[in-house]
Amino acid sequence: MWRDTAEGPEVLLVHRRAEGDWALPKGGARRAESDEQTAAREVEEETGFICELTTELPSASYLDASGVSRTVRYWAAVPMSGEFSPNHEVDEVCWLTPAAAVTRLSEPRERPMVVALAHLVAQASTSTAGGLHRITRVILLRRAAVVPRACWDGTDDDRPLREEGRGEAEGVRALASLFEIGIVLSSPARRCVQTVTPLAGALGVEVDILDSLVDRDPVAALRVVRSVHRDGVVLCTHESVIRGVLEALTSTDGLVLEDRIRRRRASAWCLEFVDARCVGATYIPSPDITPGLFEDCLVEDAS
Repeated sequence: MWRDTAEGPEVLLVHRRAEGDWALPKGGARRAESDEQTAAREVEEETGFICELTTELPSASYLDASGVSRTVRYWAAVPMSGEFSPNHEVDEVCWLTPAAAVTRLSEPRERPMVVALAHLVAQASTSTAGGLHRITRVILLRRAAVVPRACWDGTDDDRPLREEGRGEAEGVRALASLFEIGIVLSSPARRCVQTVTPLAGALGVEVDILDSLVDRDPVAALRVVRSVHRDGVVLCTHESVIRGVLEALTSTDGLVLEDRIRRRRASAWCLEFVDARCVGATYIPSPDITPGLFEDCLVEDAS
């Protein structure tokens, strides 16, 4: 469920009593009930709002605690009437910006639905009296978990991903289902190339290596961002570069960040451009991570 405000779109999250977590409203189907009917009924039961379902969003598939495969379908839903009252399932709701909602959600597999919703809302909002303005996107991606310097005898540029980083790199493939991506670019550093290799494989494209995406050179990286914003592009680079690009865009384009500049590994920033000007930046948290190797050397560095 989402609503439009003067400050931009907001997404509704529910706090579930039994689980003690923040989630998107959802539930199971009754006999002879369609998925759409289930979605509308469950939203009303949990939130008190009667909604109109519009565009279907990405679905989520997983194995439950019993090992049974389950798929959850999601729709964008606009509230038509009603109001929230605490009930036996939900004791609290909150309206948040998409960026804040992605951060608040307890279950990582629900985050792509919010990102997809923000994508749809941004597309719809580009229709103005002067005509349709096409939004283009560039994804700035930070590399996944890498073998620490203290545990590596080779050169810094040749440091590979550690075990959990390889898992994070597989999770980055989810970007392919959220955005129209045609180009994958990477810093020459081995850790960055390895981070986007699974994504490039899912898209059927090659990873193009650019020396201008090297560590601590945000000026050159910003020139790349400016030159490729008309295409669906992923740029995998270093934390210092991402921070520098975002700070530069706040100065040159008047970009307003709804979230602080986060730097978690395998996370991304989706930059949105209208007529060559960066008008928005949405933070996309990294996928789930699993315990990795080198537990005696887990001093994380910023590169």
